[in-house]
Amino acid sequence: MNIDKPSRLCIIKDVYKKEPFNLNEHQIKCFLAVRKYLNFSTAAKQMYITQPALTYQINRLERELGVKLFDRTTSSVNLTKAGCAFATQAEKLNQQFLETAGVMREFAGIQKKIILALPRLMMTHDEIYKTLMSRIIE
Repeated sequence: MNIDKPSRLCIIKDVYKKEPFNLNEHQIKCFLAVRKYLNFSTAAKQMYITQPALTYQINRLERELGVKLFDRTTSSVNLTKAGCAFATQAEKLNQQFLETAGVMREFAGIQKKIILALPRLMMTHDEIYKTLMSRIIE
């Protein structure tokens, strides 16, 4: 046996992770924007983030999923087969995020507030003020 040459060690990566994916809403929205525009710069502008920040989120998402979602060249961006398959799930996840946020806002009682500038005269007449406020609260 030759000690000078190290033996080759073959490591096979487990493609199917046993733990759940660590995805977040921002990554899903970034994916959906790139899918919609097929352009990272345009998608970044629509998301109000920089193009490198968007690219970072897409790269993180691809690493987490273990698949390439987009075929990128200097002049074009296209969905891969995995990207097409993920798009359907991403739409469902995005809708679920929106519905969950709405339910939780209702549950927590967080609603848009109406700010009224009332003249002091109205505030001094208790009946008018009470009637006005009860109608606004309804």
